[in-house]
Parts: sequence; C-alpha cells; structure tokens
Amino acid sequence: MERDVEDKHGRRAAHGDAPRSAGQQAAEPRYRKPFKPDKERILEAILFLIGRTSGLSQHEIVKSLFLADRAHLNTYGRPITFDNYVAMEHGPVPSLAYNALEPSFNFLKIFKEERPWVTIRDGNKNRFVNPKRGFRKDVLSKTDIDALESALQTIKTLSVSQIRRLTHDDPAYKEAWSRRGKAAAADMDMSKLLEDGDEETIERLAYLTRC
Repeated sequence: MERDVEDKHGRRAAHGDAPRSAGQQAAEPRYRKPFKPDKERILEAILFLIGRTSGLSQHEIVKSLFLADRAHLNTYGRPITFDNYVAMEHGPVPSLAYNALEPSFNFLKIFKEERPWVTIRDGNKNRFVNPKRGFRKDVLSKTDIDALESALQTIKTLSVSQIRRLTHDDPAYKEAWSRRGKAAAADMDMSKLLEDGDEETIERLAYLTRC
C-alpha cells in the first residue's frame, strides 16, 4: 500500500525519498532495529506523561508510550518517539525510553542534561515524580500530545492483567516473542504495528530518521 508519511517534524515525505535496494533489504531482516531513536522526542514524551500524572511507574510509562506510538503510526504515518520496540516477558518495551527510566542509566551522557525527574522506590517498582521542568511544546505536536494523553488514560483505567492482555495481543509482539528462542527479548518487526502491515512505510521512516 502506498501512503504519504511524516518525518519526525511532521513534514510529509515523498514516496520516492527512501532508497530501494532490494539486495540491502534482503540482507537485513525487517525486525532489526530500523529507527534512529529521537532522543529529544523520547525525553519530552516521558516528561509529558510524568507531568500529567506524577507517580507513574516505569511499567505504566513504557506501556503508554507503546500505545501512543502505535496509534500515531497508524493514524498519521509516523510514531511519536521513533524508539525501537522489543518483545520482553511483560510486553512490548521501547528500548531507549526504558533505559532512560533506569536509575543506573548514564542519563547525562545520552541526553546532555541532568535527569529531569525524581525516582522513588515503591516496593518493587520505580515511580517518577516531581518533574523539574515541563515538556517542550516545540518538540511534540498536537497530535503527539493527543495520542499520549489518550494512551495514558487507557493505561490508568486498566489493571496490570488487562494491560498485559492488551499489549500481549499485539501482532508485532506475538510474532517477535514467538521467535525469540531462549533469548530474554526479541526485536519487534515495526511493520507489524501497522494495521495494514505496510513494510514500505517503515522503510521510508527508517530512512528519514537517519538522514
């Protein structure tokens, strides 16, 4: 299926922008991490979520990001964060966002600023409170914000078991988890996040993130 896609700044990309090397595509399976994650957008998306609901757990944040990225990709032709997702035991996980929420992560080195929130331990969970600044509205578009808000409200209304069913039923997650073998995680085929499975959309987006 042919479709226009937006780059990470909301600009429309022409169908012919991406290279069309069949040999290269055959050599690199689609499920390998296709995107160059947008660190700026990942950080601002996390800050938006924490700012809307202080005390979110790591689990709630990454599941909100997944639902928002998937919805925005299907509606507008691009994800919000351009993070690469992996299938893990407890569902789809955005790689860089997950790492950024880990207390041991070298946040300053990757994001070039001090961690802009406070992490507190609540039993066996990390929770995130007191954002030190608001999210940057010049980074996230209105459609990004709407998708994040909708995803967050969905996650907040569901139990842990309901969230698990919702995310584990995703075709991209199920396919990746089925081929992980003995590994703890497997890269998800991003084209399977699309309802129409359009591989060319992911190829064009991957190209745009690396330009």
